Amino acid sequence: MNSDVSIQVKEEDDINWDEITDDKLQDLLVSMVRMKIILELENDFFTRYLQRNDPESLEKIDSITVSDTSKISPKTTGRGTLTSPTRSLSRSLTSSNISVRDRGSPSIWSTQSGIRRGMLDPMLRRLRITIPQRMEMMQSEIIEFKKKLSLLERTGKKEKNNLIAEIEGLEICIREIKDTKDRFENDIIIGGVDRITSKIPAETVIKFTKNWFKAIEKMIEKIRLKNMTTKLQIIKAKKQLIQREHLGEDLRPVDFYQIKIQRDEYKKKIRQSAIYILQIKKVIGHYNSALTKHKRKQGYLTNEFNSIVTEINSNKLQAEDLESKCVMNEIEIEHAKKQMQLLKTMMDNYEGLNVDLGEALQFLREYEREASSMCTRVMTAQWNFGTNVTESTKRKMLDEQTLKLKFERASWRKAVSFAWSRIPDPLARRELKMIVIRGRNALTDDKFNEIHQLIVEMKDIYSRTRLCPYRNMGSNCNLSIDHDISKIMAQSKDYDELLYYWHAWHEAIGPPLKNNFMRYVQLSNQASRLNGFADTGDQMREFFEDEHLEQNMAEVIYAIMPLYKHLFTYVRRKLFERYGDRIRKDGPLPAHILGNMWSQNWEGIYDLVQPFPASTKLDVTLDMMIQGYTPLRMFQIAEEFFTSLGMKPMPPEFWRFSMFEKPIDREVMCTAGAWDFCNTIDYRIKQCTKVTMDDLISTHHEMAHLQYYLQYKDQPIIFRKEAIPGFHEAVSDAIVLSVMTPQHLQKIGLHNNSTDGYESNINFLMLMALRKLAYIPFAYIIDQWRWRVFNEGVEDMTTRWWELRMQYQGIVPPVVRTERDFDPAAKYHILADIPYAHDVLSIGASRHWHDVVRQMTRGKSNRLDAEAIMKYFQPLYEWLKRQNEMEPVIGWITIQEDTDIKHLPLSENNARYRTALRSYFLFSHNDFVCQKTFKVNKHDITLAYSNNPQKQSNEDNIPLPDKKLSIFQRMKQLTKDYWYILVPVHITTSMIWVTIFYMAIKNGVDIVTMMEHLNLSEKYLNILRSSGAGNWAIVYALYKIFTPARYAVTIGGTTMSIRYLNRLGYLKASSFKKAATNVEQSGKYTAKHKPEFKNERQTEPPKT
Repeated sequence: MNSDVSIQVKEEDDINWDEITDDKLQDLLVSMVRMKIILELENDFFTRYLQRNDPESLEKIDSITVSDTSKISPKTTGRGTLTSPTRSLSRSLTSSNISVRDRGSPSIWSTQSGIRRGMLDPMLRRLRITIPQRMEMMQSEIIEFKKKLSLLERTGKKEKNNLIAEIEGLEICIREIKDTKDRFENDIIIGGVDRITSKIPAETVIKFTKNWFKAIEKMIEKIRLKNMTTKLQIIKAKKQLIQREHLGEDLRPVDFYQIKIQRDEYKKKIRQSAIYILQIKKVIGHYNSALTKHKRKQGYLTNEFNSIVTEINSNKLQAEDLESKCVMNEIEIEHAKKQMQLLKTMMDNYEGLNVDLGEALQFLREYEREASSMCTRVMTAQWNFGTNVTESTKRKMLDEQTLKLKFERASWRKAVSFAWSRIPDPLARRELKMIVIRGRNALTDDKFNEIHQLIVEMKDIYSRTRLCPYRNMGSNCNLSIDHDISKIMAQSKDYDELLYYWHAWHEAIGPPLKNNFMRYVQLSNQASRLNGFADTGDQMREFFEDEHLEQNMAEVIYAIMPLYKHLFTYVRRKLFERYGDRIRKDGPLPAHILGNMWSQNWEGIYDLVQPFPASTKLDVTLDMMIQGYTPLRMFQIAEEFFTSLGMKPMPPEFWRFSMFEKPIDREVMCTAGAWDFCNTIDYRIKQCTKVTMDDLISTHHEMAHLQYYLQYKDQPIIFRKEAIPGFHEAVSDAIVLSVMTPQHLQKIGLHNNSTDGYESNINFLMLMALRKLAYIPFAYIIDQWRWRVFNEGVEDMTTRWWELRMQYQGIVPPVVRTERDFDPAAKYHILADIPYAHDVLSIGASRHWHDVVRQMTRGKSNRLDAEAIMKYFQPLYEWLKRQNEMEPVIGWITIQEDTDIKHLPLSENNARYRTALRSYFLFSHNDFVCQKTFKVNKHDITLAYSNNPQKQSNEDNIPLPDKKLSIFQRMKQLTKDYWYILVPVHITTSMIWVTIFYMAIKNGVDIVTMMEHLNLSEKYLNILRSSGAGNWAIVYALYKIFTPARYAVTIGGTTMSIRYLNRLGYLKASSFKKAATNVEQSGKYTAKHKPEFKNERQTEPPKT
């Protein structure tokens, strides 16, 4: 102990307490407190030391302290309660105010109550503690502290391990809770929602909970088994301990430490499982209450259902009572239905009530006589005009055609008075039906005259349109389509020249005739509906007498498509060698480079694609000239060919009245044609024949038509036509294929080669393929497009036209097109109201419309197929497949730009080109002339097809910027295409805009200052500054000012909505005009890719 802390004090009487200062008194008190603490520690150390080393001495001190303390101060122990000697001594010593320190001895204390200092001296002398003893006491205390610290460390480690195990258990518990929560959300909250009620059935929750309980019970069972195993291990360990004790081995608790840890972990898991079970029980209680609620609701619904069942039973009884009353009514209704159906059939077919066979036959005899006479008059007038084109002959022809229309209309009115479907005679019934359903006689007089006037006007514009020569704008613009332009398209190989004529012709014909054609479609559909048909296309198909006509025609097209695509691929490669980068190696072909204005006949490019150029071409024109052939001789050769087949010779009227050559004294129409004058004796051919092989073939073709006329001349006039539509062309083309063979030409002395080599045969088949095979898809799409226009409306006609041409022909427009162009009008058959489907049937296949078809084919075929033509071209097909082995694409790959028909105003590039080709029409010498306003800079033409821009010349080289669409144009286009999405978006955004403006004004926002920061026009700022109107007026003004911004937000919102709905699959498929091609290879086209056209509202165009 440190002795410096003690303070030596004198006797009580030696201290002058009155003179002591506060600082000394404070120092004295501090020293006494320190001494008190030291003495308490010494007493504690001393007591513990005596307890460990000399318990007897401690007992003696205790007895002495108790006896002496009781004498000195009996109240210090508190109500006579005995305490330990050392504690009593300590309290007695620490309670005194003065400590006296003897040298080398412990401190003693005395109280202020008069305790004498010498009373404990003998005891203190006996209990004197030396310095070594103090050091021994301290060392003993340090050793005890180390033992306690070691014990605390071991206990802390155990507690730490226990806490770590508990944390791991809690983590496992958290993971299990999360997994259970995820399963609950997936199986119950998300997957368990009832689709009808949009709620979670209580049964589903209970089932999930039961399954969870079962899993927990299994876990508890595993823990229980593990606990039993642990108990068995403990028993086993105890036995091992007993055995070790008997053997005298030391027992170490560490041997069983791991077992204890495992047991504690299992106990924790059991407690956690109990907690889980409690939580689950709470959940089950919640859902049990919900289940009880739903059961009550189910009971209510069951009662309601029972009441409904009762009501139904009562209604059934009433229905049974009424059933007997309805029997008689049903009989009456059935009888009325039959009468109504009869009346409806008669109304749909314009049938009357007259079923008198005698009157019908009398009418048909009168019709036969008058119709034959009228037909002769009309054919004579048309012949006179065709062989002498003058105004007088034209007026005469138009007058006779008008009389014929009046006669047909009067005959139709008489025919519809008969109930022709109930006439017993089959021939009479068929004659009456054909009179009733053909034509447009059901229209009113004004509309009947209007539609025929429209057709006449369209044909007249087509026939009188003339173009100016390429690069010679100032010369006579008198190039006609039938001879001049068609000849240039077939012979020229100048890409720009062909493009000029193609675009100029389409520009001159399409736009002026569009409104006329739209009106014609509307009137024609009205007439067809009055005749009992859905539309004019339906009426056209009626003449084929086949309800599956379109499907059968499509099957033929798909059957020949592999051959056509190999031919297309071979031709494209040859044209690429000629024109280079202006043609895409794997894409469709531009429409103007195939040797024909309409790309329907590719014979004009035969010299570019001839398989074997060194082989002799089958052309007997030179032989004909050497042998002195004349046009008359050519017709005589044709007659000899038909008479050799057992057919009839030409009548005398044929040789007397036919026109074999073009006269030099008058203008004639040189289109070759066979004429039947409806009087059973007069048959003629009109042809401007030249001594060429082509005209020799044409001579046989037209005479084949006359042979057909001669075969059915004894039939009634209504039956004097082909057995089925297309049979005329089928026979004529079959004759042509026979005449063009080298064997036949050698037989008539016009072909000297005695052998037909392989190369010559392939060349010949290539020529036939360019003429006939390339023609079939074009002929198919003509009426496909026309039927769809009749059925679906007159909008997007140009788009539909080019999509069909691209799909079936692989043809695209060479320049950008718009709906204004109306390119289908460039084909005469469309304007002249001439059906074209018969040309598809002219490939040599047969159908069973009529018994005569089966008779003509001798029963070999009863359906339409392409077997004959595929067999005919089989050698060429094999050769083409070998030639195309290295081609990456057989057919064509289409992209969006290939048929990108613009629906917006023209771009500046295209507008410039149209300005260069714009024409006005002048009536001079009865010719419809297309004049150009100024010279065309052909290098400024912007091609929609070419990959690379064309080189520009130095003259007239003006850069043409790419003009972007304005915000209003984009808004208009979106409204047209996606109005059902744009309208809700626009309404929503408009309400938001109005709300923003109104709240800004109400909250005191300075609108004028804000507008100034936006650089708004002073015109609008002055209006806002001087406006004394209310808040809503200002809101309306802001609404109008911010129109571009509002439209931009609406366009953005609509675009995002379209993408979102399209991604979710809720958006309908795009219409035909907007369907993206998305790089589709036509070579792999199947029937499921057939395009669908959207139904458009039919609008009536203005009359022109």
